[in-house]
Amino acid sequence: MSESYEYNDSSLSNKMNDESVNAYIKENVVEYAKEYKREVAKRVFSFEFNASDRILKRGTGQYAKKYLHTPTGLEINRLFIVGTLIEKRKINADFDFWQGKVADPFGTFQINAGKYQPQALRILSNISVPMFIAVIGKPSVYKRNNEDENNTHSKFSKINTFINAESIYVVDLSTRNQWVFETAECMIERIKSYNSKECENKLHSVDLDSSFPNIMKDDYLIKAQYAIDSIK
Repeated sequence: MSESYEYNDSSLSNKMNDESVNAYIKENVVEYAKEYKREVAKRVFSFEFNASDRILKRGTGQYAKKYLHTPTGLEINRLFIVGTLIEKRKINADFDFWQGKVADPFGTFQINAGKYQPQALRILSNISVPMFIAVIGKPSVYKRNNEDENNTHSKFSKINTFINAESIYVVDLSTRNQWVFETAECMIERIKSYNSKECENKLHSVDLDSSFPNIMKDDYLIKAQYAIDSIK
């Protein structure tokens, strides 16, 4: 059984004056739409993605959005990567759930696809390895409790950062190289200008993490330049 609601402008106007109607729409429709506005997918290399272990929540209530906070201060709600699919496997024989590894110039991203991501699942389960692919998805962090109570350096024994793929597309080498170049340029801009919001025209970045030492900034800049040189 389905339910429907027929909007009746006259009945609403009888209950509210124009000012009240506008306030009602702003509070209940506009704000609701903002909560569901899809975030721009950010670009980041695997070494920075895999070094990220902080999830930040923006907003309140059931519509609060979660962001992965990276060492250079980027906040990621959705991620866009392009690389080489070098490995894939079906995790459970009874359910359609696949994992894959996508390589960029510095390492690999782990991607997951299940029944709630039908397009990504269909592509990942059918394509061959190796293959250039583009992936859009949500970042996630899994932390396993540290079983060694004597280890005072970290309360977690293992941290896995991965992408829950929303969509996957087969691409070519030129697309992969373009992604490498743009991702490196954005990282350089992000580090040099600290709180620049011009990179990608939608960086949504924040100041560099206060715990991010200068020696790591130099290392990240060197890696960015290496990535650009690798595609020339």
